[in-house]
Amino acid sequence: MSLLEALRQELPDYAKDIKLNLGSLLGAGAVPELTPAQRWGSAIAAAIAA
Repeated sequence: MSLLEALRQELPDYAKDIKLNLGSLLGAGAVPELTPAQRWGSAIAAAIAA
């Protein structure tokens, strides 16, 4: 199990939108057009906004 999957499983049920966003943005094969730096930048921006 990856660290990302472990994190997603620890999130409570009411954080379903965050679980989905994590998988969509950082999961395997997610948004292949983005560079790793762009993915992490998007993740940080989403975390700050949440």
